[in-house]
Amino acid sequence: MKPKTTAVQITGYVIWGIETAFIILIGLIVGLALANGDKGTFTATEMSVLIFVVCLIGFFMIALQVLSFFAIFNLHRNYSMVWPIILTITAALSFRLMLIPSIWGIIYNLQNKTHSI
Repeated sequence: MKPKTTAVQITGYVIWGIETAFIILIGLIVGLALANGDKGTFTATEMSVLIFVVCLIGFFMIALQVLSFFAIFNLHRNYSMVWPIILTITAALSFRLMLIPSIWGIIYNLQNKTHSI
């Protein structure tokens, strides 16, 4: 039997989708700016370092988004605090908007854990 999706998780998925679209949009803007920028401003070495740093930040953001997705998916597993705390940490490292489902998930899990005892 598939566990039901709660309002906390639906909110988390909506925020996750907004953040993912924002990351893709910013990635496209930065990529176009790097590709079409003034070639005389940076040397080849400086441009290579800049592209490397932008790619590194991009991979870090993608990893945080994947971790956030799994944290939202497992938010109420055994009413544990592990996944809401992981979601809070990913919110602290990336977009603060993810704090809404993480704090709501902590409250939800605490309430249901005390009622199930």
